[in-house]
Amino acid sequence: MKVLRPGIEQRFQKDLDSYVLAARMIERFHPPSRRLKPLAVVDTLAKSVAIEMDLRMEAAAISEMADNIKDDEGFRVPTVDWTRSARRVLTLEWIDGVPIGDLDKLRAAGHDLKVLGRTLVQTFLRHAMRDGFFHADMHQGNLFVDAKGDIVAVDFGIMGLSA
Repeated sequence: MKVLRPGIEQRFQKDLDSYVLAARMIERFHPPSRRLKPLAVVDTLAKSVAIEMDLRMEAAAISEMADNIKDDEGFRVPTVDWTRSARRVLTLEWIDGVPIGDLDKLRAAGHDLKVLGRTLVQTFLRHAMRDGFFHADMHQGNLFVDAKGDIVAVDFGIMGLSA
């Protein structure tokens, strides 16, 4: 379950306001930096934060990826519990698995690390190339290996489009 903390939107807005002020000052007082478009960078950040804070968007991303990969082997995503999810709450099936970064536990559970590595890379490329839609935050904290040996991804707040 993922729940937005009370007041988090206001906290992010306060931070974004300070970024806007800093970007304006940089653009005004350091002309060479204008080519980097600091205000545009802050605007992009603000838009991505707004999307990431609406947990319905994350639930939709999980559902879309689940549809895309329904016939793929070796990789899966949790099922969304839509009846218990909303803008500020995301509820997923419970994932039992070993964090992909815990190599000793993966070996102890009998998983082949080379197979897992190959599966992960091929899966990412398949999603990006075939589907044009991929998990854009695939670090060790967001990946688990279940008892069957499937890689299970979590945290779909940041997705990529490659089409």
